[in-house]
Amino acid sequence: MIQVLVLSPSPALRAGLSALLTGDPGLVVAGAAASLEDLPGPLPEDCVMIAGPGGVDLSDLDLPESAALLLLEGETAAGAGASLLNEMNLRAWGILSLDATAETLQAAVRALAEGLGVASP
Repeated sequence: MIQVLVLSPSPALRAGLSALLTGDPGLVVAGAAASLEDLPGPLPEDCVMIAGPGGVDLSDLDLPESAALLLLEGETAAGAGASLLNEMNLRAWGILSLDATAETLQAAVRALAEGLGVASP
């Protein structure tokens, strides 16, 4: 079972992402919050985090090496976080458009859990 954390300041986006992910029986949403600081308790081992716009400040984010991070970005910001993500010491990272389908989102989480990179076409 792959544990996923959803980070977004928007309650609607958190709920929507959680609903899209629960369609895959191999994924479990272990937490959802406005930011990393708002999550209760320590991060689950080997989790995959999904961050919506404004959900994560990459400049001072301190994540364990076992974490994987997926950024969701709008068209105007596409790729803006790639250089910062590349400098972070993460197991895997990726960037998808906010327009990603449920199937694409689920496949991206599975790929990141395996240590693969993910990017929008």
